[in-house]
Amino acid sequence: MNPLMVTVLPYLCYGLASQMLLALRGTALPQVVLPANWIRVFAIAVILYGVARNLPVHPFHLLAPGALLEP
Repeated sequence: MNPLMVTVLPYLCYGLASQMLLALRGTALPQVVLPANWIRVFAIAVILYGVARNLPVHPFHLLAPGALLEP
């Protein structure tokens, strides 16, 4: 119920698979290099999303877990 996590999950899985392959066979998957500005923007987006989903005003309350399931 977290759209941000659904977006980040493929990247997280890739990083974990790369670390596991490095530990098991000594070689990792190709590393993706992101510019520092992209990382900063992503960090700000995560923080803003966390704050916005806890605001009790419309439409932000729709970001809360289970909000769209309520009648």
